[in-house]
Amino acid sequence: HKSPSPTHGRPDQQATSQNRPEQSRGNQSNRRMGLAETIAALRAWKMPGDAKRRHQNAIPESANFAKRNFSCASGHRDFRLFVPSSIKPQGLVVMLHGCKQTADDFAVGTDMNVIAEEHALLVAYPYQPSSANPSACWNWFRPQDQAPLGGEAEIIAGLTQALVDEFAVPPENVFVAGLSAG
Repeated sequence: HKSPSPTHGRPDQQATSQNRPEQSRGNQSNRRMGLAETIAALRAWKMPGDAKRRHQNAIPESANFAKRNFSCASGHRDFRLFVPSSIKPQGLVVMLHGCKQTADDFAVGTDMNVIAEEHALLVAYPYQPSSANPSACWNWFRPQDQAPLGGEAEIIAGLTQALVDEFAVPPENVFVAGLSAG
């Protein structure tokens, strides 16, 4: 296993006790949640109701939405990482785009960066290149990409763990979401 090779970092900063998602999750951190439970947990974070503010679909070219990359024994992927301006990120959401999309398309279409800023969340958008799939789909249907050790699953898990370690994100505050083949 090679260590991650992010191209941008962020200095360590002090944590706050504000908006801690573990308060709503209780002692459930050792079991996997289904999609409905994940959505409910995210909504419990007081998701903003102001739709106008969330639909400012600009992708900032700045240090807080950086292009990065990750490498491990199973391969490498470029990704975009949104880092909130808060003192310390309180959680991580990994967003897997659908077929024929890019990480930037998915960020614009979901407005996840706006939500993440409001709730002190990191958001990682791994990018599936056409060299891995001609339609830029994640290869969920291939047996080698379904195993926890190997293929794209290992790349996504490794990227996630590298960000958890880099930003000291509590493991119980990590979510993965996707659209279509994501």
